[in-house]
Amino acid sequence: MLSKTYLMDRGLHWVSALLLLYMLMVLSSQIHYVDWQIKGDTQPLALL
Repeated sequence: MLSKTYLMDRGLHWVSALLLLYMLMVLSSQIHYVDWQIKGDTQPLALL
């Protein structure tokens, strides 16, 4: 039978791994989000 300490260690490992993955997904979605109402339409610069 597996020890209680080992099961607690594995449980905390997977909880922290899933929490980190969730935080990375939220952060990446916030980085790529653009609020077009504030920024407005962007137009490319004309090359001279």
